[in-house]
Amino acid sequence: AAGLSASAPSEAPAPLTLSIELVQQSLYDRCPGFVLYEAGLFLVEEVQIRRNPSSVIWSDTWTREQARVVPPVTRAQLEADQDALVKQFIRSVWTSQKQP
Repeated sequence: AAGLSASAPSEAPAPLTLSIELVQQSLYDRCPGFVLYEAGLFLVEEVQIRRNPSSVIWSDTWTREQARVVPPVTRAQLEADQDALVKQFIRSVWTSQKQP
């Protein structure tokens, strides 16, 4: 729906994982009324090591993340943050596909 295309490689593509994390952790007595809020989106892919092409590892190839101490985050804010992260990812992929 975003207009992104996937190219079909000659070999079967390695699986990849796109995950989003929106986590609130209580700070208990250290900072009453606040939480540690972490928001991130991560694309993990199989990558080939340039200096040793026979070595392949799994690595984050795209990531956006932040952590901050805030009052508890509402469901509406969690959904807005999720949407913002996904839009950043789509814009990034769209821009990279348009470059020669």
